[in-house]
Amino acid sequence: MNLPFNLSLDKVKPSGWTPLARAIEESTKDLGSAQEAGVKNVVYIVSDGLETCGGNPVSEAYKLYQSNMKTIVNIIGFDLDAESKKELEKVSKAGGGNFQSVDNNHNFDKVFESYIDSLKAENSQWFDREIDKLKKSYDSDSLLIDNLRDQVVGKVEREYTRVLNAIGYLAVTKKIDKSKWVDLATKADSRRTYGQAVE
Repeated sequence: MNLPFNLSLDKVKPSGWTPLARAIEESTKDLGSAQEAGVKNVVYIVSDGLETCGGNPVSEAYKLYQSNMKTIVNIIGFDLDAESKKELEKVSKAGGGNFQSVDNNHNFDKVFESYIDSLKAENSQWFDREIDKLKKSYDSDSLLIDNLRDQVVGKVEREYTRVLNAIGYLAVTKKIDKSKWVDLATKADSRRTYGQAVE
């Protein structure tokens, strides 16, 4: 069991009342504006009995689950009778969550750890999906860049061939002398090298 969680539980003092509806309503306030896309909110309620303060926990759980925050309400019932189990199961179902009944601290620890493990697994799957999306996006962009690069290199090569042909023609027809031919060919080579730098 997580030590900080145990320390948090140690601060809780039972009062003999079970304000389930109020607890769910307060969790809505605690979550505030946690409406970020892709975020999953989960509320865990530990109870040893039915609502005793006149609230409607089924309605509150349903409202929270259907809200913009899409919060799941899980219930862990501690040492419950049959009627309490049945009612708390309705609350968790209305909140899109699960109900677990335990009868001692050891079983409570096991159930809570299983919830934590489940959340870790979900987060891992989400992370893998996001990495896969990024990889696909990267692969698509890389393919586009490769195609553009091939087009540029192809144009550079075609231009270089045409320039050399033109220089050769000017040299053969004696419109330019050898030194000018060498100078123009050197400039064509430099331009070609610059154009190939995109590789």
